[in-house]
Amino acid sequence: MIAFEQDPAQAGKSAGIAHFGFRLTSPDDIDLAVAEAERAGGKILRRGEFSPGFPYVYVEDPDGYEIEIWFE
Repeated sequence: MIAFEQDPAQAGKSAGIAHFGFRLTSPDDIDLAVAEAERAGGKILRRGEFSPGFPYVYVEDPDGYEIEIWFE
């Protein structure tokens, strides 16, 4: 496998990864996670709650990877 830094044309290709995620330890951290994702160049794809008090957000990073951030 060729590392992205060795072949910039490969950047953004998922190579079979649909998405990955980060589980929060507190539902109150979702706004901070969103702000940090946007500050790093991420784009919000969708946001909501699985049920009341259990928020989630999906962001796309600058390379096109989808990242799930949630609390449960």
